[in-house]
Amino acid sequence: MEPTESLCQRQHLARPHRGRCEEIVRDLVGLQAQSPEVPALSLWTRRARFRPELLERAMLRERTLVKTWAMRGTLHVLRTEDLALILPTIKAATLARMREHMVKLGYDPAGRTHARLRERLLRIFAQPTERSLAGERAGISDTRLLWLLCAELSAMGRLLHVDMRAGKSILADRREWIGEVGTVPAREALGRLLVRYLRGYAPATMRDFAHWSGLKAALVRAARAAAGDQVRAEGDDLFPAQETRRRSVSRLPVRLLPRFDPFLLGHREKSHYLDARFRQRVYRPVAEVAAVILIDGRVGGTWRQVKRATFLDIDLHPFHPIARSDRTAVEALALDVAAQRGLAIGRVSWRQP
Repeated sequence: MEPTESLCQRQHLARPHRGRCEEIVRDLVGLQAQSPEVPALSLWTRRARFRPELLERAMLRERTLVKTWAMRGTLHVLRTEDLALILPTIKAATLARMREHMVKLGYDPAGRTHARLRERLLRIFAQPTERSLAGERAGISDTRLLWLLCAELSAMGRLLHVDMRAGKSILADRREWIGEVGTVPAREALGRLLVRYLRGYAPATMRDFAHWSGLKAALVRAARAAAGDQVRAEGDDLFPAQETRRRSVSRLPVRLLPRFDPFLLGHREKSHYLDARFRQRVYRPVAEVAAVILIDGRVGGTWRQVKRATFLDIDLHPFHPIARSDRTAVEALALDVAAQRGLAIGRVSWRQP
């Protein structure tokens, strides 16, 4: 099986997934959630008959999914039961990053005031509370410091984000929201994380794993050692040692992937799904990753959605001429994007390649 098809099969992009949303999140080892609309769209493009209420139910009622800081020091939607695996692996690097920023603000993260502020915030977040309101109650006037303190508590596994709406930063004490989580020894967690990554992203190299996880070189090496014979190598490419054989497809379906979709974030080397000529049109300055049109497993263009009152306009930017049947499929998906957001479709515009 070609690398592109293997990746699409693993990521539920070859066939619609008919199980629970939690199964997709498990197989992708999380969905990046810096932008509130992204997790729902990443699920929509993979799951049959997806509705936004399914994600809301899993996060707010069943609490089988949570939103917190994870790989690369970014917000992710994760399975609740995966916190015990992921937090030990990313905690040190994320905490170091947050505390470096605190020092740049002239704040001492090792001082007594720091510990008192953290405890004060945790008492406030015993009930879900909007971040700015918590800052007022805790007497923290510097919004940058408040953001860093909350991010630090999240990386420590103490806070969770509990609202998916744009412009809302409502957080809650993890112990009050989901209770205790298990513990996994750090070395074991590293090995298991590598195996889980390969199940969703193979074929991949250790450089790809470092790129995806954001881990330092020493921890990447420790992960490979801990995984041992659970990983098999074909040259530089790594695969899970044990996995189910997948049935090949004659042609991969057209997909619209949102910004920061897991498909676009899992590999340092991207030539198996993106022509190098168009890399800068997808991976943009200031760590922006564009929404893309996926045609037969390769990136064939970018797309953008613009809300206009009760309408949603879709702008499509192909990299090369697209077959009529693929254009029809893309336009049908654009209609569904609007429906997912509860809006009427407005203008669907194709730009010249």
